Amino acid sequence: MSEENTSGLIIPTPGQTNQQGYFLQNGGYYFALSDYYDLAILGDYYTNGSYGLRFESSYAKRYKFNGRVNFRLESNIQSEKGLPDYVKTRNYNIQWSHNQDAKAAANSRFSASVNLGSSQYFRQSVNLANVGAGLNNNLSSSISYSKTFQTVPQVNMSLSATHNQNTNTDVINMTLPTLQASVDRIFPFAPADGAKKGFIKNINFQYNLRGENRIATSDEFFFKPQMFRDAKTGFQHSIPLSTNFKIFKYFSVTTGAAYNEVWTLNTIEKSFDANENKVITNEINGFDAFRTYNLNASIGTTIYGTFEFGEDKKIQALRHVIRPSVSYGYTPSFEQYYDTYAIDATGNTFQEYTRFEGGIFGAPGKIIQII
Repeated sequence: MSEENTSGLIIPTPGQTNQQGYFLQNGGYYFALSDYYDLAILGDYYTNGSYGLRFESSYAKRYKFNGRVNFRLESNIQSEKGLPDYVKTRNYNIQWSHNQDAKAAANSRFSASVNLGSSQYFRQSVNLANVGAGLNNNLSSSISYSKTFQTVPQVNMSLSATHNQNTNTDVINMTLPTLQASVDRIFPFAPADGAKKGFIKNINFQYNLRGENRIATSDEFFFKPQMFRDAKTGFQHSIPLSTNFKIFKYFSVTTGAAYNEVWTLNTIEKSFDANENKVITNEINGFDAFRTYNLNASIGTTIYGTFEFGEDKKIQALRHVIRPSVSYGYTPSFEQYYDTYAIDATGNTFQEYTRFEGGIFGAPGKIIQII
């Protein structure tokens, strides 16, 4: 026994399978590299030529962070070369977990939980350590970083990436990455100190930004050029503005407006193809944007009352509160972002659409009518 980390051999486990023959699994060498991290290199070998290779490392720093990284690669051969049931596959799997200690940083945080790779890795793996994981039909990952800037006004920012993989269908959905930022509420006309009274002094607004890059792909195109060509990218800017004040002493009025601007790199164009006798939707890559807004207002008051039952009653009085209010909202129609396309070969029947259909952050509103 030793009180310090010690490098050394890891003895493999022998055995036999019907398809791969005799094997030695999970043998290798452990490297005690330092007090903060280590590395284990493990391998499998089968007499029919199959093999596996794994790198496993753990790391930690007290009051800062800790984590673990695993990389697995396997080449599996079924049957023998020349026979009709001969199959050779290569699969991989990457796992990474990272946790930041709560004491490490007051205004920022980083965390990671990654599990991605070939959809068939755990199903086709014959390694003794992987058998139980073959029952899992879903692989998911999440990496995030957030930071608060202690400025006036305060600014919050976060950056994240997510991954979800169905091992039955080989479908992979990713956000790579998602950016969010927000600026705390600002009162541009309020005094530096003192109460905020009146319509002007209570005017306030915020700024929010969200950007996403969404990818839908499969095992076949994972991290290949086709995967990035099919990505959908967009940014959404929103500025809510509001104020409140009193009229006639007892009535509270709240008014507001919201401005929304969406940038996108993916739009569509619809047209009727006479040769194929159907409507064709073409995807267009390039910068485009739309802007929307809405208005709202409300007025209300609070009425207090008391029903007296008498001091000799078990319940002497009943106090009640009534809060009547009236509100109004207005959202205009944004027909400037709509076009028309023919829906049949006559060229006389048209239908409206917006080129922003199917976007990450929706489309400008308008009732679509058949002309």
